[in-house]
Amino acid sequence: MSAWPFGQNSSGATIGSSLISKTLDEYFHVLEHLQLPEGQLPPSIKRRNTGSDDDDENNDDYNENNDSSTLLNTIHENEPMIAHEISATNRTPLKRDRTGEQDDEIKEKDDDSKEKGNAPVYGVHDLDSKFIEKILIDPELLNELNRQNNKLLDFLCYGIFYDNKQSKTANLQYLIDQLLICCDSIDPDDKDLSLLPKDDQFFVGERDKNEEESQSTKFLRRATILSEMFSSDIWLITETLMKHKPYLDKLWSLLTHPNFNSEKSPIVSIFIKINQNLLFSKQDDYLQFILTHDTLVDDVLSHIDISMVMDFLLKLIGSDRIDSPTGIITLLRKQQMIPKLLQFFNNSQYGSDVQAYVGDFLKAIIAVSANAPLDDVSVGPNDLTRELASPQAIDMLTKIMIRERGTALNIAVSVVIELIRKNNSDYDQINLLTTTLRENPPTDRDPIYLGYLLKRFTRCLPELFQIILDIELDNSLPTRKNQLGETFKPLGFERFKIVELIAELLHCSNMGLMNSMRAERIASKRDQYRELFLQGDVVTNPNPHMVTTLHRLSINEDDTDDVIVSNENDNAINDNYNYNNNNSNDNNETNGIPTTSQSSETTKEQQLENFLNKNDDDDGEEVDESFDIPYVKDTQNEKLRKSPTIGDYYKISLYDNYIIPRILLLFLKYPWNNFWHNVIFDIIQQIFNGRMDFSYNSFLVYSLFD
Repeated sequence: MSAWPFGQNSSGATIGSSLISKTLDEYFHVLEHLQLPEGQLPPSIKRRNTGSDDDDENNDDYNENNDSSTLLNTIHENEPMIAHEISATNRTPLKRDRTGEQDDEIKEKDDDSKEKGNAPVYGVHDLDSKFIEKILIDPELLNELNRQNNKLLDFLCYGIFYDNKQSKTANLQYLIDQLLICCDSIDPDDKDLSLLPKDDQFFVGERDKNEEESQSTKFLRRATILSEMFSSDIWLITETLMKHKPYLDKLWSLLTHPNFNSEKSPIVSIFIKINQNLLFSKQDDYLQFILTHDTLVDDVLSHIDISMVMDFLLKLIGSDRIDSPTGIITLLRKQQMIPKLLQFFNNSQYGSDVQAYVGDFLKAIIAVSANAPLDDVSVGPNDLTRELASPQAIDMLTKIMIRERGTALNIAVSVVIELIRKNNSDYDQINLLTTTLRENPPTDRDPIYLGYLLKRFTRCLPELFQIILDIELDNSLPTRKNQLGETFKPLGFERFKIVELIAELLHCSNMGLMNSMRAERIASKRDQYRELFLQGDVVTNPNPHMVTTLHRLSINEDDTDDVIVSNENDNAINDNYNYNNNNSNDNNETNGIPTTSQSSETTKEQQLENFLNKNDDDDGEEVDESFDIPYVKDTQNEKLRKSPTIGDYYKISLYDNYIIPRILLLFLKYPWNNFWHNVIFDIIQQIFNGRMDFSYNSFLVYSLFD
């Protein structure tokens, strides 16, 4: 048992700290008497009656503090022998007029008891909330906490009091309830709140007695003090909060508070400050608490326009690292976070600001999930970015770009560009072409395969480029004059973003995996393995829940030519995983994957072994690189078109739709737009950097001069 550090209070202590010490002494004095069976003297009284004055003077504080610590331990280990074991006839009720009179009454009672040699008798009404209230309004409270005042910490974390109904209430529970009451009472429209200094010390210092403040300001001041206590870097407070889930539930409930509605709301900073401290201080325990929230995604996305909340969610994602997974990413995937985020790209329902917040958050997720991490913040590739690059999500994004246009198009393009840049397969940790399923079994942290993305954008490339042509032919758009007096039609964000996307897709088409026939087959098998053995469902269709959700969230479900297919056509969208894969099997087996009907006949281990035996083999020959010079000729054109890689498939579409020459003509119309020039330069550079011998890149070079 450690001694309480009263000695430090005597040297350089402030008046406030001495008042806190006095209040704590009074509290433990009453608590000590209530803990005793009737007629038994407390240790402090025994010492006063039998010990010498000198010994009492030197040891009284030390002994009394040790007695106080044992009292609190007894309260939490066993039911204390308090009110019910003290005869009602022996109780001496105290006056309840003022706190000062109560203290004087306690002092007088003790003095009388000393003279008579009997212990004073207290009732539970003497151990009420006045002690915790005295501590709470003391201006030195936070300073004492920062000094690690052990007696104060024990009082806050383990102390109790009795309410008017003689029910025992923990001090910490009372403080949390007071925080919620204050948050309920803060008026966000109160003009006085906007005038308050941002410095937290303002809320805990003494104020001018003549200064008037509104009720909201008073509640905000009190709430800020409480939030500072809960967010302080003090082990005992954090540990006590983490051991009581009801406490955490109450603090988390601020997220759904009616006034938790804007970046300026003080409740937002209170919530973030407390929960972020718990995340950093007790990460494992706190994340276990987070994993119990079935509505985490919905609760957080309801505040998509509050950057502090989204930053906090990003910190939760950042805790789920490859070497120490926490399950947060799996939870977010199960709660359909990616398709729910894509739902915001709807110009008729959401404004440009909200869509910009969604785009920034998606790009932040992509950044921390990069395949080539640049700092300690990265968590590497994961199921969130894999879902974002899936055929279903890409179909949703292409549909958004073509039908919504405007803000939704601009932001969706930025997300796709970031996805390509942060998942360049040339820098993957696992090379699909040099590994096998046995050597490197697929995991949820495998690199992201961009082949599905490139293939689906290739299919809708003519429709995307048609947007550029429509804008060019739209005579209703206003014209402007430059400094030279020349009249021109503004380029606009839509045309700029589409050409920027074309440039990034061209860069993607030059990646090594995009120019391999085997890579797509290998990636498909690893996806099937992941769906079958990592997500626990024996199915033939990859991630049917994603298809269903995206279909439900689609912008216009009445269109017959929807990019997103209906549930009845789920097989069709998955049959297109491989551009040249015409393999079909009428048996109840697909690439070695047993169907649901077979799952009851074989064990999971047998299914795994069967899958590996049938799929962990040679995936066919690579691309034929035997081409003759010159590269641009009919025989080579026919050979490449007969069995193209995904990279060539994209370049063939660029060539057939005359996209590169049209972009160059548009380039000449805007000689003063430097941003536009950079994008066009990027396209030309990618064309010249690509292989000329065994890819369709040579035909793109030819189109530049044709």
